[in-house]
Amino acid sequence: MDPGPSVQGEQDQEVAHKSSVDVENPAQKDEAQKDAPANEFTALQTGLLMLALCLSVFLAALDITIITTALPTISEHFRSTSAYIWVGAAFMISASAVTATWGKLSDIWGRKIVLLAAVAVFFVGSVLCGAAISAAMLIAGRAVQGAGAGGLLALTNIVVGDLFSPRERGKYYVPISGVAFIIIILTLKLQTPKTPIIAGIKVIDWLGTLVLTGGLVMFLLGLQFGSATYPWSSATVIGLIVGGCITLILFIPVEWSFARNPIIPMHLFTNISNLAAILVDLFHGVTFTLVAYFLPLYFQSVLGESPLMSGVILLPYVLALSFTSASVGIFLKITGRYVGCIIFGFVLSVLGCGLFYDLPGSKKWVKIILYQIVAGIGIGANFQPPLVALQSNVSIQDNGTVTATFSLIRNVASAIAVVIGSVAFANGMQSQQGQLRSELGPGLASSFSRDNAQANIPLIESLDDHPRNIVRQAFLHAIRNVWIEAVCFAAVGLIVCLFIRNAKLDETHTEVKFGLEGEAERHRIAQEKRKRT
Repeated sequence: MDPGPSVQGEQDQEVAHKSSVDVENPAQKDEAQKDAPANEFTALQTGLLMLALCLSVFLAALDITIITTALPTISEHFRSTSAYIWVGAAFMISASAVTATWGKLSDIWGRKIVLLAAVAVFFVGSVLCGAAISAAMLIAGRAVQGAGAGGLLALTNIVVGDLFSPRERGKYYVPISGVAFIIIILTLKLQTPKTPIIAGIKVIDWLGTLVLTGGLVMFLLGLQFGSATYPWSSATVIGLIVGGCITLILFIPVEWSFARNPIIPMHLFTNISNLAAILVDLFHGVTFTLVAYFLPLYFQSVLGESPLMSGVILLPYVLALSFTSASVGIFLKITGRYVGCIIFGFVLSVLGCGLFYDLPGSKKWVKIILYQIVAGIGIGANFQPPLVALQSNVSIQDNGTVTATFSLIRNVASAIAVVIGSVAFANGMQSQQGQLRSELGPGLASSFSRDNAQANIPLIESLDDHPRNIVRQAFLHAIRNVWIEAVCFAAVGLIVCLFIRNAKLDETHTEVKFGLEGEAERHRIAQEKRKRT
């Protein structure tokens, strides 16, 4: 790609020259770090800032998970079976498509203004959802929400990485929209470069952004269409999936050879440890989403609980996950060792998801609670360590990029998990159609066929005792297919995590360069990496 006007090129060369002098002389670098102004926060400021960041993450995470218990009711309210899939899918596809872009925008214009923009987009999406009078309007609002949530989830992790040393980050990664917006304005003290709008727009990797976004949208839409709208053998589904895969493959040479300021620098993933951390993120994300989506489905369809009560019954899993995630952050702060946490997490994830296969068809609470705790501990252990492993193995200048990439992979994992989980469940229900027809009759059995079962959960409670028990058993057996998938993904994650190396976590904090200067520094680092590979 054209590096831009000659004046800008001279400025980049000057910045790169100054940066290279700093790197080539370790003594000067150490002295510069000592003299560099640190982000000094009082306990109150740190608490307020983390409160705002946690509220931001809470809102985004809430919109990912809370919808799972309400989907049957939403689908019934709008009388739309497709709403069951698309209300969640629109959010995840949108979040996946824009996550990397949020990270690059924050590199150019600074974290604060871009984080506030993400909060604003999320707020607009929430208003649209709240005012929705049709399934189409709700799905559109969820897509806007997803775009904002993709920025919130990525940028909060990036900000923590900028503000605290690698050794301290685990403690702070433990972590409404209007409240968060105000607190961020008042407390977030990060350099906000006065990058001219036109100059900033010029350094954005437009080709890479277009290829990545287009490829992701095609691939994820293909998966969603195949699971909810068209046959998998249809030209629409095959064309979208194949076209998306080809486009994503083309993204690699585009970023490696043509982009001056790539949205995802490929040199960061020539390292086997970094690549393993990204794959661990993928497998953990799929496992987490499968459990988050299909445990509430089990509670409502098999146990006959309401959406509200299914959320209450989910508490052992949520509390175990949250407590473990917080404990792991403290452990990382004390020891600086993260590989052991990742292995521990995947071992218990395999065990917990395997135990889910034995979930009963009746309300045997000891089993139900114990199995959730085991899975919650395992899955909760792996939210932070893979990100810390990735960040500890790259330059501080690339912190925003790798963190945004990490969030992108997690969003893609969530979208993939919903599709493959729904397909496994639908196939399980379809395999039992013969028995359901003989017991319920063709008309009623069709309500619980491959494409209709998830949307017709409220119908189960209206049946008489015998047919209701038959349908509940069918749901129980179909959901077991999902637990098999979860075990497989967790097991592969356990194998892959063995390739992550345990680097020493730095206890010093280094300031990140933003704006055009930061882009020039990242370009210099990428060029040095290419020379060594």
